[in-house]
This record gives sequence, structure tokens and C-alpha cells, in this order.
Amino acid sequence: MTDVLDQIAEEVRLYLALRRFQDDRKHLDQLARLKAWQQERMRGTYADMLADERTHELVEYFLQDIYGGLDLSEASASLQRSLRVANRLVTNLDLVRLPLTFNRINAEIDQGLTEIIFERHGHREVTEANYVQACCDLDRADDQFRTLNLIIEFIDGLGTAVHSWKVYRGFKLAKTPARLARLGQIYDVMDRGFETLRNVPNAQDLIHEIVAHEKKILEGIQEGRTSPFVSFSQ
Repeated sequence: MTDVLDQIAEEVRLYLALRRFQDDRKHLDQLARLKAWQQERMRGTYADMLADERTHELVEYFLQDIYGGLDLSEASASLQRSLRVANRLVTNLDLVRLPLTFNRINAEIDQGLTEIIFERHGHREVTEANYVQACCDLDRADDQFRTLNLIIEFIDGLGTAVHSWKVYRGFKLAKTPARLARLGQIYDVMDRGFETLRNVPNAQDLIHEIVAHEKKILEGIQEGRTSPFVSFSQ
């Protein structure tokens, strides 16, 4: 258990060392433009699922909670205390570690893409062409694939936990202590994940399908396809 706590602390430390926390306003503006383009791209890719009331909640969770990023500044202010509380409240600490690892790697990749698009190549806006080129220039395909595998691990972990009444009830009771320990956002990501899995039929299978589609898009980028962002259709 100590090893997992150490890993969690390291993920937070690495995340908070990124440029977004160094009061670099120009970089933050460029990063915001990248994130807006990514959101627009993904909303276009999964437009049919967003328009379907049966799957809308699931895709919103995928886009907002998983890809939206975590604000860890509050937890960092009392990190050791927060981790001790997490250790008492969460039966499977990997459910805390996995989204933090995803968050850190994804943020590193976004920083690299932002630097390549805006600083190295001098573009003013993100386009499909310069985004694809930046992905190839960054050369972190292994980490991009790893983030997708982390999503699967996290969702499957939630799926296992949500079917255990004892674990699920204990998690619900942890809401107030988690907020007091400044773990509110991490708790909310897990909580909305539980609710999404409970509310959306075949939610885990659908997440697996979305991740598989994102892997095909990454493969297309690595193969040099000019238009790798193919819409998802069930």
C-alpha cells in the first residue's frame, strides 16, 4: 500500500511541475486553444453518441471528467494528509492512482504538442494538419496508447467496485471526509464514474469501444494518414 501512496505522491509532484503552473500566461492561452480544439474534435467524432439520450451521459463523462483534466492544487497543499485519508477511505487505491497517472501523462503530452504547434512551428491556431504533424514530431505514441489503456483499467476498476454494495456504500459515505482532505475533485471523478456506470446500459463495453476507436485514430496518425479522425458509429 505504501508503494501506491508513493506513486500517487509522485504523480502529483510531476503534474505540478508542468509549465501550466509556472504563471506562463502565453503558454496557458496556447494550451487552452489546444484543449478547445481537442474537445471540438472529440465532440465531432462522437456526435452520434452525444445526440443519443441513451449514451449522452457516458460520452460527456468521457470528455469532461476523464479528458477534462484534474485541478490538484488544493490536494497538493496538504498532500500527505490527503493521502492518509485516501488510504482509509478507498479500498482500491489504484482507483485514485490510475486517473492521476492518466492526468499527468496526458498533460505532459498536451504541453509538448502546444510547444511544437505554437512555439516550434509558429502556428497561431490548431488545425487537423498541424495537430497530426505535432503528434509525429513529439513521438510519444507509446505514452498516448498508455493513457488509453489507463482509461480501461480505471473504468474496469470502477465497474468491479460498483457491483460491490459494501465498497459502493463505503465510497458514498466518504464524500465529506474526502472534501475535507481536499480530494474533492478526484472523488467527484470517481463518483460520476460510478453513477454513469449505473445509469448507462453496457457503459463499460461502450467505453471499451470508444477507446478502441481512439487507438485506431492514433494508429492512423502514426501511419501518416492525412485525415485520421474518423467519426465513431455504433
